[in-house]
Amino acid sequence: MHAPRRLLLALLVMVAWPVACARAAPRAGADKPVLEVDSLVIYLDEFQQYLQDTLGEAEDEESPQPPESDPATASRLFDQFVEEQLLLAKAHSQGVQVSDAEVKTYLETQGLPESEPDSSDPARATSTERFQSRVRNTLLVQRFKDQFVLKDVRVTPDEIETFFREHPAEFQGFSRVVLRQILVDEEPLAKRIRSELGQGASFQELAERHSLAPDKGEARQYAEGDLPEDLQAAIAGLAEGQISEVVNSGGRFHIFRLEARHGKSLQALDDVRERIEFKLLRRKMDETMARYLSDLRAESSPRIYYENLPFTYRPESGA
Repeated sequence: MHAPRRLLLALLVMVAWPVACARAAPRAGADKPVLEVDSLVIYLDEFQQYLQDTLGEAEDEESPQPPESDPATASRLFDQFVEEQLLLAKAHSQGVQVSDAEVKTYLETQGLPESEPDSSDPARATSTERFQSRVRNTLLVQRFKDQFVLKDVRVTPDEIETFFREHPAEFQGFSRVVLRQILVDEEPLAKRIRSELGQGASFQELAERHSLAPDKGEARQYAEGDLPEDLQAAIAGLAEGQISEVVNSGGRFHIFRLEARHGKSLQALDDVRERIEFKLLRRKMDETMARYLSDLRAESSPRIYYENLPFTYRPESGA
């Protein structure tokens, strides 16, 4: 995949609802219309270019088959293409604009190169112009959605509190454990201590004598999620009163004694408020966008030439 297309694919992941760009040089299918929106005819080659920009080009025989070989997948991609064209047409009709400076600033903030078309290399110039046009259209549609479709979408404090109250299982904290530990720098010493503990020696006495940890074997409470994964694994199967084997963590050697294990407790609302707000806002935005697109299809009455697609179109299940 060429570098501009790899960058473009990254951009499409970061920005929702990417849109198809201006047509490149004529390709196979340039004379076959697939969509007509507000008297604008869009041809098969533009959909094929959209697929290429979105999915990339096959580089070898082991690469995945083109989407045309899977009618269900190709049909969903075509649905997305149609929706993007409808949004782009609507944005233009509302006078939404994106300046050259805004395109340049966006590319800079995303760490993407902003380059001028190279007139000495027609193929490169076409690729650069197509890339910049696609970025511009993506920003244009996003601005249209923000200004006209999603501007009133909000999540209220009551909605956050209701979701928190009705979904307690999503907000359970980690189990808490009470541990004593012996920490040393040398593995042979750690193994000798572990052997003595196995023969009934006092954990506290050995900790006070050998442990490098400031607590010197005193019992301390931890949330299991706050412990490194290797230490979590070491204590996961311990019952109260049991002693772990020697655990090498970052070149230091731990021995634990589990004193108590407490069940999970509900997190405080203030600790998860932003997470709930983001989740509910995303859901509302998706629902609002789906309703808007349904209404836009009905309003625009786009003419779709399914017979010109290089696959048998399959409607979405339940649509």
